[in-house]
Amino acid sequence: MRLHGLMTTTESVEEKKVNPSASYTHPKQVLVDAALSQDEKVAILREWHYDAVRLQDSAGENMTGGEPDLLQSVSNALLELGVSPAVEADPFPPAKQSVLRRLLNGRSPF
Repeated sequence: MRLHGLMTTTESVEEKKVNPSASYTHPKQVLVDAALSQDEKVAILREWHYDAVRLQDSAGENMTGGEPDLLQSVSNALLELGVSPAVEADPFPPAKQSVLRRLLNGRSPF
């Protein structure tokens, strides 16, 4: 939609969750977005955190496309909202993993 020569977009929270870096250039912008609830901010930053962890893993394998590493910034933003980045680092923590997955990850199955 164009308004007086300016381009404006109306993105849903779901769109922001799918690709946070397309909506925001820095995680701090999520924190100050007055249109979002606390839970929506956490959800967006959680997805951004998963993306940043995967990007860092890819960088370790020389498979990145030159994207900036924002893991520390996203982690700090989550901390400001009272959410532990350590908990967010693993979308499948051991308690939620199957016995086979725990064995494959070198963890005790029990």
